[in-house]
Amino acid sequence: IINGAEATPHEFPWVTALFISGGSFCTASLISDQWVLTAAHCADGALYFDVYLGAHNVRITETERLEIRANEKYIHPDWNPNTLTGDVALIKLPAPVDISGSNVRPICLQDPTDTSLYEGAEAHIAGWGKTADGPGGISPTLQKSTVTVISNDECQNTYGIIIRPSTICTSFTDTNSGTCNGDSGSAMSVINSNGQYTQIGVTSFVSSAGCESGNPDGYARLSSYLSWISSVTGLVL
Repeated sequence: IINGAEATPHEFPWVTALFISGGSFCTASLISDQWVLTAAHCADGALYFDVYLGAHNVRITETERLEIRANEKYIHPDWNPNTLTGDVALIKLPAPVDISGSNVRPICLQDPTDTSLYEGAEAHIAGWGKTADGPGGISPTLQKSTVTVISNDECQNTYGIIIRPSTICTSFTDTNSGTCNGDSGSAMSVINSNGQYTQIGVTSFVSSAGCESGNPDGYARLSSYLSWISSVTGLVL
């Protein structure tokens, strides 16, 4: 996260760290006691995931953290690394986890009847991604920020044809903040009328000019993928 702030430990108990076979890293969201949602480009080619739940500082030992190796993955059939369509994937944990405590809890997903495009909405992002362009690695501690959702028309001004109805974008310049490498797969969420965080996007891409280029950030629009998520997981959304 660029220009974010360190989250309070367990402030976002659904935020999940993925250490992926081959050495890459992504962020993800817990959506039930046995399913994790992330980006297809994180899962593509992965043999297994070391899934950290209830984590805050992923570079130290944390007694309250769950570390689970998972290898069952489902990549959206529309996933295309060239056009970035279908950039969503699901990981099934080998067994259900305890979500009755405060450290590990799933996030609510956007309601299928919710047709809002969320243009102009304040959205929340959190991840362990890089905090600046350049050679540095991921952030040890979970970072958070708020960003503003922009219209797809505005986003197309930067990215053109890859922005489809199934994409949702946020402004970098509005809060001088956005996602970066390692935040991929994380939840972009809004706070609903009940005061609950509700996921409306999956972090997908930043500008090839860099995380700090000022260009918008792109996400998979969750409303386009709810029926697929339901069909794979059996969850009633």
